[in-house]
Amino acid sequence: YVGSQLKAYKEVFGYLEKLRALPETLVLNTNEDLDIKLFSSTNSIELTLYALTGQFEKGIALVPQIEEGFRIYGEKINSVRRAYLEANIAILFFCSEDYNQALKWSNQLLNNADIDKTLDIFCFTQILNLLIHIELGNKRLAPYALKSAQRYLQTRNRVYKFESVMLSFINKALKAKSDDDLHSQYVKLASELEELQSDSFEKAAFEYFDFLTWVKSKIEKRPYIEVVQEEIGEVPIN
Repeated sequence: YVGSQLKAYKEVFGYLEKLRALPETLVLNTNEDLDIKLFSSTNSIELTLYALTGQFEKGIALVPQIEEGFRIYGEKINSVRRAYLEANIAILFFCSEDYNQALKWSNQLLNNADIDKTLDIFCFTQILNLLIHIELGNKRLAPYALKSAQRYLQTRNRVYKFESVMLSFINKALKAKSDDDLHSQYVKLASELEELQSDSFEKAAFEYFDFLTWVKSKIEKRPYIEVVQEEIGEVPIN
């Protein structure tokens, strides 16, 4: 985690391999509980790394084995671990511009009756879900989803400015009457997010997804993957 925050991605992939080898290294007796913990933690970390480094295809290639893990372990995987995996998968499909799959996985998380609705990951996924609707051009469904998200977030004891900024942007984006109007909303959003990113309380939202780079890709009208890899420089090899 610390390595990823420092963007020391090559070192992070090395630590990930050590984590996978932990049972053998410590000569541990494998059991289902340990298997589940390693399954959820290693896959969640790896999905996050692929999203941060623009290696979206590698991340998506892990989806079948994660689905198989869900099938094998079922309800033995607690709802929080499952939610982080589902959110990371939704992010990777969103980054890859496969918005239908992104919608499927974000809905899967949001419709999970067992997930604690106060968790930050749930709130983040609500916003991601709204952005997916915009990308899909679901202008009939999006306003209802927006109102639902606004009502929900008002009930939370802890409200991030990030949430208010994103909901305001989504509301204006839905009302944009031209491409130029929408472009100006992206420019305004970039300015507001840059200010929030330096706020220690608000930084948590940016750990899930690089919103600033995504907005930059929208302003420059370039594929997100192109802008991410340009920002990262040499893409780490896993």
